[in-house]
Amino acid sequence: MYRLDPRYAPAPGAVLATGWRAVAALLAHGPATVAVDGPPTVDWDRLATRLTEELAALGTPVRTLDLRAHHAPPDTVRSRTDTTDDPYYARLADNSLRDLFDDLPDPKPPATGELLLVHGPGASLLPHDLLWYADLPKRHAEAAVAAGTGRNLGLPHERGDVRRLFYIDWPVLDRHRDALAPRLDGWLDVQDPNTPPTSTATACAPPSRRWPGARSAPGRTSTPRPGAATGPNAYSASTARPATPPSATNSSPPKPASSSAPTRDSRQRSPSNCCASCTPRRCSAPR
Repeated sequence: MYRLDPRYAPAPGAVLATGWRAVAALLAHGPATVAVDGPPTVDWDRLATRLTEELAALGTPVRTLDLRAHHAPPDTVRSRTDTTDDPYYARLADNSLRDLFDDLPDPKPPATGELLLVHGPGASLLPHDLLWYADLPKRHAEAAVAAGTGRNLGLPHERGDVRRLFYIDWPVLDRHRDALAPRLDGWLDVQDPNTPPTSTATACAPPSRRWPGARSAPGRTSTPRPGAATGPNAYSASTARPATPPSATNSSPPKPASSSAPTRDSRQRSPSNCCASCTPRRCSAPR
C-alpha cells in the first residue's frame, strides 16, 4: 500500500528531541566547526538564524558560513550537470555535489569558545568536527518550485524548474546523502520550521564516535575523546570529493500515462508522488 506520509520507528538508542533549543543543546560548546548539509529546499536562512540565537542563549558565540554563496557560476553549473536539449526530460545527472563548486572557501578556524556553523548543500565538503543533515520530503521541493519560491541545486538565485529538480538535483542529492549517512551525527527534520524534531544516534555510538563538547541531553551520556578532528566523523581529503558513481543509464524514464486520472503505474513512475527515498529512475513505492 502506498503511503503519502510514511513513518518509521527510530533506531534503538537514538536520542529524539524537538525544537531549536533542543537542537542547539546537542551541538558543541566550541571551538568547533559544525557542518549542516542538506537540499536547497531547506530554509537555510531560518536554520542559521535560529541556531545562532539558541546557541547564543546557551553562551556559545556563532560564526556562520553559507555555502550557497560559493557555488560555481550558474552557466558553469548548468554545463557540468545538464547537456540535454529536451525541454521535458534530461539525462540523469551522475555528478558529485563537489562538481557544483570551483574553489571551496577556506574559513579561519573558530576562536576559543566559538562555533563555526557551515550550512547549505555541500557543507560536509568543508573540514568539520560535527556533521548533521537537515532534510524534508521531496514533495516540499516540488511544491516550492511549482509556487515559484523553490530553487535548484547550485542555482540559489534563479527560479527553480521541475525538470532540473527531477533529473539533476535529486539524483545528485540522493547519492550525496546516502554517502554521508554512515558518518552523520544527527538528522534534522525541518518540515515544521518552528519546532523541528531531530534524531541523533550518538547515545548508542561507541566512545570514539561521541562528540566531547556536546551538552548532555536527557537519557544521554557523553564520553570525551581526545582530538575531535581525528575521529571517524572528521573530514579528510579522501572524503572531500568522492568518486563519481558510474552512470546508470543514458535513457530517460518512460513517459507517464496520458490519462487525466493517473493509473497506479503512472503514480509509481512520477517522482512527484514518491517518498523521500525515490529518484526519477527508481521509485520505492510498493507495487
